[in-house]
Amino acid sequence: MPPAAAERVVIVGAGAAGLLAAVLLARAGRQVLVVDRDPAAAGWPPGLAAPRTATPEFRPDLGAVLPRAGVPQARHSHAFLARFRALLATRTPDLLDALLAVGAREIRVAETAPPEIRAALAAGPTALAAPAGFGAVGPGAASAAGLNALAAPSGPADSVGRTDAVGGEVPSWLAGNPDELIVLGCRRALLDATLRAAALAEPGVTIQGGRRVTGLVTTPAGPSAPGGQGGVPWVRGVRFDDGATVEADLVVDAGGRLSPIHELLIAAGVSPPPELAVPCGITYYSRFYARGGDRSFATELNRGHTVGASFDRYSCLVFPADNDTFSVTFGVLPEDAEMRVLRHDAAFDAAVRAIGLVAPWLEGKPPVGGEGTEPSGPTNRGPAWGPAFASAPAPAAGAGAGAGSADSGRAPAGAVVPLGPVAAMAGLHNRFRPLVAGGRPAALGVLAIGDAALITNPAHTRGTTLAALSASWLVDAVTATRDPSERALRLDAALRAEGLPWFHDSCAQDAARLARWRQPSPPAPAAPARPTPSASPAPSASPAAPARPAAPEQRRPDEPEAVTNSEAFLAAGRDPVVWHAFTRLQNLLATPADLLAHPDFVARVRAVQASDWRPPQVTGPSHDELVAIAQAALAPSGGEPAP
Repeated sequence: MPPAAAERVVIVGAGAAGLLAAVLLARAGRQVLVVDRDPAAAGWPPGLAAPRTATPEFRPDLGAVLPRAGVPQARHSHAFLARFRALLATRTPDLLDALLAVGAREIRVAETAPPEIRAALAAGPTALAAPAGFGAVGPGAASAAGLNALAAPSGPADSVGRTDAVGGEVPSWLAGNPDELIVLGCRRALLDATLRAAALAEPGVTIQGGRRVTGLVTTPAGPSAPGGQGGVPWVRGVRFDDGATVEADLVVDAGGRLSPIHELLIAAGVSPPPELAVPCGITYYSRFYARGGDRSFATELNRGHTVGASFDRYSCLVFPADNDTFSVTFGVLPEDAEMRVLRHDAAFDAAVRAIGLVAPWLEGKPPVGGEGTEPSGPTNRGPAWGPAFASAPAPAAGAGAGAGSADSGRAPAGAVVPLGPVAAMAGLHNRFRPLVAGGRPAALGVLAIGDAALITNPAHTRGTTLAALSASWLVDAVTATRDPSERALRLDAALRAEGLPWFHDSCAQDAARLARWRQPSPPAPAAPARPTPSASPAPSASPAAPARPAAPEQRRPDEPEAVTNSEAFLAAGRDPVVWHAFTRLQNLLATPADLLAHPDFVARVRAVQASDWRPPQVTGPSHDELVAIAQAALAPSGGEPAP
């Protein structure tokens, strides 16, 4: 293999995984060419000021920062978890600074926790560990003691941004500091633009757009191939649709869920291992908005970095994003034809306004004070300014989600302006697509990262974090050895150990949600009469008790007891120790195996369940009520209900 400085890497795909891998590989001395079929993938990102010096200037015109056609998921809600932020802080702190400079917000999840949890965290030390007699300590005792008995774990973050090193008797699943639980709120389009600007400014990185890869240059590996992988095809480069080829010492598949590389490997005689694929069973409808320069939260966040809930066969969540922007996403059953009315802008907005928990985000009212307002000062490292948005009609249906309004005049503070039409996303699968089986790579000289390797349901907001992690695992494998077989084995081991558990967790959560949403419903009252345009407010929701999670499935005798995500989520609203541990899990700072079956954690969750405590009710329109409200909203604009 050539020395690092002479090693040529071709990355197929200019998304988040490909761009971050390009920057990291270039900084490790490789020459990197990033190719993408989308012509817009190359060139300085619209909306970011071009650099006049070697250091890029990140002064955004946020109205011009649009999702690329090749990144359809950028039209939907995103959050970049604490593990993602920690990875940037550890590996590329300049990229974290660049994101904050363009207005990404830092959401300190400990400050959005339920009031009792916040009080317990404030009363004790800034990090949690297990108290003596942990299994017998109930949530009330922990709160009453103010967590003063809890000791702080010690240890620096590892190379992928995780603090698992602990001291004393602290269990590894409770490691970490609540102050590290910081989620980045940012539109995916702005994240991608910032990464592309950094990659273009990075010596050793070249990006070419409008280049469609239609073939791979391969040679058979001889008997003396590295790692003893004789007979395995060796990828030596890529071929484009114009017939041109580019030779490479390593080809990286970062082409996303629709990447052509998998099929091109098969066409080249490679026999990839079977993939794991399970439908997510959900369709998404999303829309972006801006609040006229107001960066504060319109409500408190009841789910860490979001606000919303799962209701009667649908979910609705608000995601605070960069600067003064936010997005709203509905999740519905894919077979639910009635809910397809949400693809209409007016119907979507009416549905949001009908849900009391999230309606204030569209009302343009003064923001909540106190705990519901985004913290200022050191907590908010990004600039306190937002773009100028007009209180103008929504852009035409053909405009991209995340686009700015046509009028550049400033809207009154707190006024809500749509940034584009509703976007839909369907046909999603959880998927793991390995390139190694039985300790043998299917091919040499090619490695897959991001969605090309691993996909989980976007509802869990893990996609970009896992993509960034896979880029870091790739770079670790490349810099650790020049043996292409060993590189494949190292990356595969990391994906299986650190990525595959989230595939299984996502499948389990999807199955639990589908069981709730698809269960037979009791007879419901007649749907409310369809209101006229002059009618007063939409029908109110019928109060309903919060759903109780189903008991865990029957276990084998040799299996430890475990709790479900739903059970842990509910208990986290009462027990500060459960909250801390489960919030780390949600932010990929612990794995499901670390936590959900740990006897001490299970005991605390069961203690909450056995108590008289119940979470506050979260009510919203029934499925039929929401459909009626959404359909009625189309009448003033001459729209028709969805078929």
